[in-house]
Amino acid sequence: MLAEASKPELQVNGFNMGYNWPMKDLFSEIAATQGQYTFKGEDGTVKTFPAKSAVAIDSLLERQAEEYPTDSYLMNMITNHDLNSWEGTAQERLGNLTDAFAVLSYTLPGMPLIYTGQETGLNRALEFFKKDVPPTWEPRNRYFEFYQKLNHLKHTQPALQAGVHGGEIVRYPTTSDDLYIFSRSVDNTTVYVFTNLGNKTQNITYKGKFPEGNATTVNFFTGQTEEFPVKLAPGEYYIYVNR
Repeated sequence: MLAEASKPELQVNGFNMGYNWPMKDLFSEIAATQGQYTFKGEDGTVKTFPAKSAVAIDSLLERQAEEYPTDSYLMNMITNHDLNSWEGTAQERLGNLTDAFAVLSYTLPGMPLIYTGQETGLNRALEFFKKDVPPTWEPRNRYFEFYQKLNHLKHTQPALQAGVHGGEIVRYPTTSDDLYIFSRSVDNTTVYVFTNLGNKTQNITYKGKFPEGNATTVNFFTGQTEEFPVKLAPGEYYIYVNR
């Protein structure tokens, strides 16, 4: 059962899953801090947000782990019907960080939501109370392959299971608060995620422990064996898995 709310007591008292509105808000705050949020309200102004960087994801995850039952989970999203109509398209809210946040919605603890048209790069708001025309699904574009790959990742990597069976996050802090790098493991499988949620290219300098792949670790999107990245451009992301 899904609660369209972010209230821990609902999942304590019976719901299996809730909307992860706080993570959605944090994604917007990070994007706005990096100058990516461009959606204008009815009065023509761009909404203001508190300054946040990628490392703020850690404190939110820690708080949610304390507040929510371990056998429940939250639904991560970069857009949905309310956001698309009232707060702007994913591109207006997240800019060039949109795909990186989509990667996080699939790889952070929880379950991802795909909203109508997201899988084809919908870049307009759908009418909320009026009949509208559907998104264009043909010809298929890069977003179809992108989300097909992410769906395959979610379904085939044990570490990304929602709830108690998924792997715990192991963070790899760097000297840049804009980089969010982590892994999740279950049994002998590990998923490594690298993202730059800032507006500048950043060299990756770890503060302590760092991710270590092995001979079977490959770039998930290309299937090729390669070294982990040493720098990331704004909005750049990588996922690595065991072959």
